[in-house]
Amino acid sequence: MIGSRRFVWTGLKELLKKLTMILCGLVLSLWGDEWSLARTSEEKFVFNPTIFVNIDATTWKTRGRFLYDLEGTILKKVGLAGFQVVRDVTQPHECELLVVYREEQGEQYRIDAWGTTIQGDFRFSGMALPHPVSWTIVEKSKNALFTSPPYLDALMKFESHPYYFFLGGVLRYLVEQNGQLEGGLLTAFEQQVNLAYPQSSVRREESTAPDHFMESSNAVYQDLAFQRAFAELRRQGVSEQKLVPMARKVLLSPARALRLQAVQLLAQAEDFESCSRLQGVAKQDADLEVRTEAQQFLSKCPSS
Repeated sequence: MIGSRRFVWTGLKELLKKLTMILCGLVLSLWGDEWSLARTSEEKFVFNPTIFVNIDATTWKTRGRFLYDLEGTILKKVGLAGFQVVRDVTQPHECELLVVYREEQGEQYRIDAWGTTIQGDFRFSGMALPHPVSWTIVEKSKNALFTSPPYLDALMKFESHPYYFFLGGVLRYLVEQNGQLEGGLLTAFEQQVNLAYPQSSVRREESTAPDHFMESSNAVYQDLAFQRAFAELRRQGVSEQKLVPMARKVLLSPARALRLQAVQLLAQAEDFESCSRLQGVAKQDADLEVRTEAQQFLSKCPSS
């Protein structure tokens, strides 16, 4: 009788062991599936949509030769923004950017010299956008004998235009937020200002952006593009208050015109939180007009 009970108890122990192993296996399996799903979910949020860039470009220059690498510049902009460029239109792609670029002969300003007009028509579609988003940039050269060559003047204006300079960031915003073009400019502008001037206490001569952000013409036209972005956003009705964070940071810019614009914007916004920051500008800025504007604003600041 006792032997029979021992046999039964031993059998029950073995059965319990097997059941425990099975339950542990199920738990581990479910946990693994959940982890796998979570990992897959995270991977889905990585921004890397495919894009086909279709560029149609012509120039009035001799033999139709371009002095500007339009295709290379645009591909770099969209690539830095996280898009995966598809080279063949027959390959599957989620987005498409059409760029019609024209360099045309401008007004004659000398017997043997003409200006240049550059026009770029952009059309972006795909990624569940309700409808394609289009915009046009037109820049004309300043035709003068003793300034930059007209072609280079028009090209500088085109490259520093906010909707071209911030092209990659604008497209990314359109995809992620399914928003308006203007919102894309504001977001891309703020992001690049933060990259260019990551710390408000860094001295101007030390203020540089990371290597992945600053390259080629971006480095040359960065502060001019920032200046034009402020003006464009104000023209569109964006309030000074929304631009205050960027204005505070670009006070460190080496570009005198951008610093002056920043001080004036902070004054218009009555950003009294910047009073302490502008004390240094009023005393130490290298430009007299910038110092004067800062001093006028400080005169309105509440006394501490």
